[in-house]
Amino acid sequence: MPKQKKETASSKYQISETAEMVHVTANTLRYYNDVGLLAAKRKKENNYREFGFSETGNLSSIVSLRSMGIPIEKIQAFFESSGDLKILGRYLSETQENLQKEIEMCLQQQRKCANFYAELRSLGTETNTFSLQKSPRFWFVPTGEKLDIAKSMELYTAALQLFDAYPTHMFILPRDRFLEKRVQYSSYGISVTQPCNEIFEKTMEIVPTFCARYLGLIRQDDSLDDIYDLMLKWIQKENLRVTGDVLERFILGTPELRLMEFWIPVCK
Repeated sequence: MPKQKKETASSKYQISETAEMVHVTANTLRYYNDVGLLAAKRKKENNYREFGFSETGNLSSIVSLRSMGIPIEKIQAFFESSGDLKILGRYLSETQENLQKEIEMCLQQQRKCANFYAELRSLGTETNTFSLQKSPRFWFVPTGEKLDIAKSMELYTAALQLFDAYPTHMFILPRDRFLEKRVQYSSYGISVTQPCNEIFEKTMEIVPTFCARYLGLIRQDDSLDDIYDLMLKWIQKENLRVTGDVLERFILGTPELRLMEFWIPVCK
């Protein structure tokens, strides 16, 4: 059975042994040494770095501060200040504030992710299908009667920052134009599923109503005229009447496809 190394204040350890002690890589230790956080000496006979009691003590402090999120350059500045605790206190306070911001951002991202996942689940997995159902409640923020891409993207970005709900681009096609098979919109804008009357001007609340719904995975170069023609034929086949304007939502896009949803108010 090999003898266990007797520990003393003068004990020396190679870089791999020291790295194993504190659960970091040897490359990390080399980096700390190269930037001056550690001062490991090299043995004359083999040029290997050796870490003694002083270096491992410093290393414990570095590993501890790094685990709190203190950046390397600030640890270095603290060491160079001859251990000024006021400086360390300031760095800890700054890091705590930054971590709190990151926590809040992560929580918001988690809520957005959960809400969008819930919306995708509510959409269903069957695309290019017709159904009869009640539409959700939307808050529509118009940008005008003509497509203004810059204004739409500005509103979309603002909604993305302000709401946990997933905003979508929405277009309104008047009932008479739909029946005449003229895809000419009366209003463009964005929609969210959370109240936004107090945030955006000219917000229009669209209340739930009985609708013919079409969820389509549409190729980027496909004409929507054909989609509307199919929808109108399906509505007529079901002996339904169109009673209101059509809501067209652009939900998600890829270089090749668009996921879109259409809501057409109908009745018997």
